[in-house]
Amino acid sequence: MTADFPALIATSIIVILAAGGAAFGLIKAFSRFLAPGILTAQITARSAHGHAARQIGGLGVIPTALAVTLVAATLFGADSASLVGVAGGMLAQFALGLADDLLDLGPMIKLPVQFLAAGLAVSGLDLGAGWLGALPSPIAWVCAVVVIAGFINLVNFMDGLDLMSVAGAGTGILFLGLVLLVSGHVAGALLAVAVWGAMMGFGRHNTPPARVFLGDSGSLPLGLAAGYLVLSAAGTIPLAAALLPFGYYLVDGVVTVLMRMKDGENIFRAHARHAYQHARRNGLGVWRIAIEVAVVSTLGGLAALAHATDSGSFAWAATIAGWIAAAALAVRFRRVH
Repeated sequence: MTADFPALIATSIIVILAAGGAAFGLIKAFSRFLAPGILTAQITARSAHGHAARQIGGLGVIPTALAVTLVAATLFGADSASLVGVAGGMLAQFALGLADDLLDLGPMIKLPVQFLAAGLAVSGLDLGAGWLGALPSPIAWVCAVVVIAGFINLVNFMDGLDLMSVAGAGTGILFLGLVLLVSGHVAGALLAVAVWGAMMGFGRHNTPPARVFLGDSGSLPLGLAAGYLVLSAAGTIPLAAALLPFGYYLVDGVVTVLMRMKDGENIFRAHARHAYQHARRNGLGVWRIAIEVAVVSTLGGLAALAHATDSGSFAWAATIAGWIAAAALAVRFRRVH
């Protein structure tokens, strides 16, 4: 914990308010002034909505989060150089996502760009810390790139319901920011709280029945930021704990991929087979799903935070309980009939 911790807390609160207000206003402006029909989500058999909605959330969230982070890091005197790679990666994914929202690109175009963006993000990580530090440098670099690319796709595929990204990805990123804040990783903490603040601004537009979606321009860079923050946190706390704020996402995502592989599906194509999507189709309310995901993500985040303050038996007990809760929620959603 740094000597300037109270000042960092105050700065973080200002960052959250600034990012939230700016993202909310920017999305509202796009909603009003962007020509009708542009970036409007198509209604398909996979859709969880029956009305037109704009895929413009990312247009407000990502530029706002990055701009606010840059200003805050500069004013606070944080090591903003460590954020150059992840900022570049997020911008690359923002551009890719916007192109995909407009043109519906295929996975053969998107995957190479995702790995390139992940490589940019890895350049800002300390590969000599935590579990990555136990690996030879080339292997550590490859593992980090794969993890971040995996999170890009995980967050993108899980973004299939109103408030899901706010409740799941947003909550996870907030707690990773708190872990980094307590651990003295100021630049990473500022990025996390700026992203969370921007997601709160977006969330006001994404409440059911949402007229604004995040879109790939939001979910792809959001996933990259999540993967980067997980690996940053894993430099100071165990990997099992650093992953836990995204525990439900990981359980649901991995199980769903395995199910689709078993059924011979193309796992890179959009689908509606996640546990929360099953629960929604079978009558569970959107607010109920979002709240339960947020609660489980909060429990996982608190367990991760426990490791940042006390790595004893309590922290490990909380970690085990957090993973059990994540798995239990995925099972519960699958059993809704």
